[in-house]
Amino acid sequence: MISANKMRAACFAVTAAALAAMSGPAAAMSPLTPVEWSTLPDYCKAWILRSGYKQIVPPSNTLPLSWANSMPNIYGLAGPHHFCMGLVYLERAKIGKARYQQAIGELTYSQSEMEPGEPGYPYATSYVATAYYRSGDRARASSLWQGCIQAQPQNRLCYLSMADALFSEKRFKEALELLLKYDEMKDGEYPDAEHFIARALYENKRYAEALTHAERASELGYPSSGLRDKLRAIAGGRSGAGAKP
Repeated sequence: MISANKMRAACFAVTAAALAAMSGPAAAMSPLTPVEWSTLPDYCKAWILRSGYKQIVPPSNTLPLSWANSMPNIYGLAGPHHFCMGLVYLERAKIGKARYQQAIGELTYSQSEMEPGEPGYPYATSYVATAYYRSGDRARASSLWQGCIQAQPQNRLCYLSMADALFSEKRFKEALELLLKYDEMKDGEYPDAEHFIARALYENKRYAEALTHAERASELGYPSSGLRDKLRAIAGGRSGAGAKP
């Protein structure tokens, strides 16, 4: 029997082929700007350079093909260049320069070929779910997040992606419940996860616990110290208020 994943992949392949037939794969895309190119992950730059999409790479690029050929497919994505163009469309859609359906089409082209147990599945699914969420299809986004978490409950990526959406809706209690569930299941310590937990605790006014996680995020290399410093100030103010004159 054909799996649901394979059936979805076939549907998206047909859609991609139809779009390509109308205008050609790379020709249908506007060129990448130097800023877009510079902010893409290295694996994306490599796989775009190795694909037909190399036509839209900006002239400012100095990365040689030999470098691109040495770069592994670190997430095991099918057609990584499609996924990477999905990342570009996702950012363009935020500022009204693309449609979220364009991002969904490219991202899902790769994600739908993956099985839920594969190591790169949470990475790919977190972006697909975010694209659906931003497009307004929150039910589909939630289904993807929940399925991803169920498949790999120890992996942080779908938890963080879903929590970010909950933060945007000010659903801080639900975000905290989600992230504490992750904290029980996690496969290691990560600076972004510690920061997210700290923020959720902060928004729920659990400042002492939040500070513990914010400090840990900084120790692990989280680049921003704003939340940690705010929590330190809160802790200092409270201890000062309780001190004897």
